[in-house]
Amino acid sequence: AHSGQDPPEPVRDDRPNDSQLARQVLLLQAFGFFTYPFACVPFLYFWFRSHGVDLEQYGALMSAYYAAMVLAEVPSGALADRLGPRIAMMLGPVMLALGFVCLVATPSFEAFLIGEILLGLGHALLSGPPSTLLYETLQERGETGEYHRYESRVQATRLAGTGTAFLLGGWLAHHHGLQPTLILTVILCAAAAPIALLMGSPKHAAPTTGRLALYRQ
Repeated sequence: AHSGQDPPEPVRDDRPNDSQLARQVLLLQAFGFFTYPFACVPFLYFWFRSHGVDLEQYGALMSAYYAAMVLAEVPSGALADRLGPRIAMMLGPVMLALGFVCLVATPSFEAFLIGEILLGLGHALLSGPPSTLLYETLQERGETGEYHRYESRVQATRLAGTGTAFLLGGWLAHHHGLQPTLILTVILCAAAAPIALLMGSPKHAAPTTGRLALYRQ
């Protein structure tokens, strides 16, 4: 006899499967490769000096960079926690690319100062969100114990990207001068933004995850 009650619907499991996790980690590694591809950084001092920047001004530029990064650290973290790490991962590379555009497009102390401030802001935006996104992805699967294993892969790829960029920059500087190293750096930094667009956003991430959860690991 029919009881009059419909059978319960099966619970839908929205957790990412193994292939989705592998794709997310692969994209995070690709993003890491292009996070800090600063082909021009070993030569920036010489670029500044070739455009009339003296030692005192160079110190001011470096101070502006670090001040911007430190002052933006907490606000950028709050922004990433509110809007999600992917937003910060899109904005950070754009900010870095714009900073290097200022350094190469209008070589003057004022432009250099604006560029260094933008670079500091870009660094602040990126100091946490990739790790947060990885953690939240694993949290959705109930596999946060695997965080350090995957994070080490991402960080190794990031270092490989930076090292590769340094090698390319050295070759360009030797054969074609300093300006191409800055142009290459702009292109490489900008390449990270569309990679962030391709990443998935965890659906059930805790609203207070952010950086605090990572520091507890």
